[in-house]
Amino acid sequence: MPDPRGLGALTLLAAALPITASAGRDRPGDVMPDRGWDLEHLELDLRLDPGAGSVQGQAIWDAQRLDPITPWLDLHQIALQIDGIVVDGQPIEGWTTAGDRLRIPIPVDRQRIRVAIAYRATPETGLHFRGGDGAPPRELPEIFSQGEAEDNRHWYPGWDYPNDRFTVRTHLTVPSELFASANGTLEAREPLDGGWTRWTYHLDRPIVNYLVAITVGAHDLHEAEGSVPLSYVVPKGTDPRVVERTFARTVPQLAFLEDLLDEPFPYPVYRQAVVQRFLYGGMENAALTILNDDRLLASDDEPQDRTDNTLAHELAHQWFGDLLTCYGWRELWLNEGFATYYAGRWQAHEQGPERWGALVRRWHAGALRSDRAPMAARAHSRVDDLDNSAVYVKGASVLHMLHVYLGAEVFDRAIVAYLDRHHGQLVETEDLRRVLEDASGKHLGWLFDQWVTGAGHAKISTGHRFDGSQLTIELTQAQDRPRFVAPVEVEIGTIDGGSTLHTLWLSEGTTKLSIPTGIAPSFVAINPQGGMLASWSHDQPPAAWAAQAHHSEHAYARLVAIEALGRAQASGVTLQALTKLLSDPAMTIRAAAALALGQTRQPQATAALQGALQDPQGLVRHAAAEALGVLGQPSAARSLQQLVRTDPDPSVRGEALRSLAALDPDTSRATARLWILRPDPSSRGEQHRAAADVLAEHGRPSDLAPLLPHLREDRTPDLQLRALARAAVALVEPLEPGDPARARLAGRLEPLLSSASVRLRSATIGWLARVGHSGSEVALIRFARSNPGAWRDLSSRALDAATLIRAGQDEPPPEVPDPDLERLRQELEALTQRLEALEAFR
Repeated sequence: MPDPRGLGALTLLAAALPITASAGRDRPGDVMPDRGWDLEHLELDLRLDPGAGSVQGQAIWDAQRLDPITPWLDLHQIALQIDGIVVDGQPIEGWTTAGDRLRIPIPVDRQRIRVAIAYRATPETGLHFRGGDGAPPRELPEIFSQGEAEDNRHWYPGWDYPNDRFTVRTHLTVPSELFASANGTLEAREPLDGGWTRWTYHLDRPIVNYLVAITVGAHDLHEAEGSVPLSYVVPKGTDPRVVERTFARTVPQLAFLEDLLDEPFPYPVYRQAVVQRFLYGGMENAALTILNDDRLLASDDEPQDRTDNTLAHELAHQWFGDLLTCYGWRELWLNEGFATYYAGRWQAHEQGPERWGALVRRWHAGALRSDRAPMAARAHSRVDDLDNSAVYVKGASVLHMLHVYLGAEVFDRAIVAYLDRHHGQLVETEDLRRVLEDASGKHLGWLFDQWVTGAGHAKISTGHRFDGSQLTIELTQAQDRPRFVAPVEVEIGTIDGGSTLHTLWLSEGTTKLSIPTGIAPSFVAINPQGGMLASWSHDQPPAAWAAQAHHSEHAYARLVAIEALGRAQASGVTLQALTKLLSDPAMTIRAAAALALGQTRQPQATAALQGALQDPQGLVRHAAAEALGVLGQPSAARSLQQLVRTDPDPSVRGEALRSLAALDPDTSRATARLWILRPDPSSRGEQHRAAADVLAEHGRPSDLAPLLPHLREDRTPDLQLRALARAAVALVEPLEPGDPARARLAGRLEPLLSSASVRLRSATIGWLARVGHSGSEVALIRFARSNPGAWRDLSSRALDAATLIRAGQDEPPPEVPDPDLERLRQELEALTQRLEALEAFR
């Protein structure tokens, strides 16, 4: 028989591929899978042992029929070993597993059922094990789940898509020395024979499947009181001061959101569990947020913003994502956009409007970089089968647009109504739009059509002129299609330091606003609150930008002006304005001014930036250190050396070392070598990461040796390890293909292909491709063959990397495979398996 991967298989594949649906139409199953049953309650009764890496027990489902004619119940599962199924107390036969489905026969006259499924599994993903055989010696025994998007099917059978909700009770039998957590309230803790304990939790408010969660481990429990009982579950032995420092904002964050949303916390308890090497920063499981241990704050000197933002983001999800959940993945922005936005509202509450302006600037920039596909695609607007894009930053940007257009009072009142109307429901974009329209009396279809379900963005050039009696402002859309229609605010500065606000509606071509006045404006700020997500090009003299930076009533406009001053042709006006802003009361403004001074590339800015190194806020010192590196004046080297030695903030010390490398590579390289040889005192490895960056750019081949011992999970946390590995790869890339250093580095990297961290495995594939050692080809192929199913994309990249090594190419495989090629590859693989099965049968 011809090789099934050859021409014959391709011919059959072409005949078997489905015909593309007509543009602008959804077929059944395109948006979400149809369900034949309403799952009402899940009871999990599981036995778990971190050392075994496995789970066994049963999942019991109570369900009510929706489809009157389908004689089965379908549940999702992957690689579960089903030991038996009981329906309404009677064992049944005839159930089947195929692909990701478990199909259970149910007579069509049965309207309500209870199904108990006994099973075992060694999950590839979904349930993650730490501290077992082969784990780093310092790692504690631990298990945690991560269900989003559709990974809970790897450790229990369920309907693993966000179009159904159910209540849940969880029984966890674990070694007695371990602590177990699950969604909801602790109902019982029962010692059993043989050194085991059974923990029972229940949650009576329905949730979707991906929010079901557990943690088990060598953990300590710390408790606090907010509007509901609060629990902080941390790795055993964690200093109580670290716990207090890390979670200090939880109580005020909870009070702030409850007040702003006029809605009590949705669940009877709130537990935050810190686990080792979590896949992300955090995950908002209902009443049980799971956090990465890199969010723990080891000292008072470490910057708190990253941890506080993660805590606020996951807390906001308890309302937006858990109480209200996106109805299908194309509506994911209703989860992530809201959580990002309300975490930002908390930061603005704590740090002032300048912080809010900076966040909106960041959100807009991210959204504009990622707007090829719609944020919430519809059949008529889908691009490359992508259901959503930029749901975090574009979602937050759209909510800010609505906030500006409707006004704070109306917007906040509308969101309260949104929560009230859709309490405990699955929600779509249209649900939000209708509530906003009902609360405001304004039709909002134009905004949702363009920024939510549409793709692309407006590119607008603006300008103004004053002729002595009239100010004329012009806005011109530069992009071909689509043309955007939206209100645009214009703030006009007055000579007394005040301003007036005007609004015009952007339309096709050029839009003009003419204002009779006999006095020239001190500045013209277009889109001063960031109320329209677009790419803007505005030109005015440096003096006008300086006036806007100092006198605009809107922090967003001030930050726009500060950035413009940094890009403007340097002059006495720009330097004087930016230097003065280094004394602004708001640290966000001071930090922005420092960065802009660096962008001027003017030596005269050096003294002002050296002064900013004494600012009481680490954010400003960090910005000043970065700016001095951009300026590149040797006279700043001594100040940066002092900062490297003495600044209390490890992130500032790290940035100072990076900047010092631009001024004095030899000194920075020597310091980086010392830092690599010493333990890093910061919880996030700030010093080792900075040293790695310096050595990657300025190191010598001899610097590889001190890096190699760190490339082990048993001694280096994930974040540091990845930075150090990148540096090591950069050091060997210029060497000859057969240089022994390549083999030494490959030997350190190849074991990381077995890491429990998905991110680390993925990064290692790319590193090995860049190192290019011939011996790594075997390791990559072995990895690809042993990682089917859930890690198909990693297997594909590993094969690509092995191919590149054999071909002697030096370009790494793409981080994200082309979706069309990947889909074709998967369809071909599926067809190949069918052909091989037919051949075996024959």
